[in-house]
Amino acid sequence: MHVLAPAPATAGPVMAAEPVPPAVAAGPAVRLPAPEGYHQALAAHRAARLAKTTTDASDWMSVVWAATSPESGLFHPVERRSEVKDLSDRFNDLRSRGEGYVEVRSPNREFPVLTLAFRGDHAVVHLMSDTERMSLLVGDGAVPSGAEVEVPIMDGLAAFTGDFVLDVDRAWGLVHDFARTRAAGPLGEWCEL
Repeated sequence: MHVLAPAPATAGPVMAAEPVPPAVAAGPAVRLPAPEGYHQALAAHRAARLAKTTTDASDWMSVVWAATSPESGLFHPVERRSEVKDLSDRFNDLRSRGEGYVEVRSPNREFPVLTLAFRGDHAVVHLMSDTERMSLLVGDGAVPSGAEVEVPIMDGLAAFTGDFVLDVDRAWGLVHDFARTRAAGPLGEWCEL
């Protein structure tokens, strides 16, 4: 299990803040997860599967996404291109299961990628700006900042403090807006990792 939490001044290594684009507000320092670093694993996974993208539609209103399989409960890494409605249907199937993980991007660009990880009524949203930069969306108060919530990241669970936890319906609304507009900046305050 990996934990993200605001790092106290005396904590171990903390990633130094880099210049943040206007769309990403600088947030509190964030403790890096366990040494294997799931953020690096996410970026490596993303780079490895770009060549496996399949196309199901060519509509300009399409979106490219990969998600947990409702049948197996495991992350299915092959991207598919479809209308936003198909992505919504998959989210609804996962919501019925109670948990899931979804990655979304524009069909015309490799980045940004928005990820939604949720379990029950709680969700965490990541923004991958490129292969080197990842941010977390600041939580909406759905969980107290000192509490921890576990959500699936691909096929494993990761724990996040309430500082980065959102209500799942609000998080899905933000991801759905991103799928339609391709704009991540207006979704809220981002904390670069």
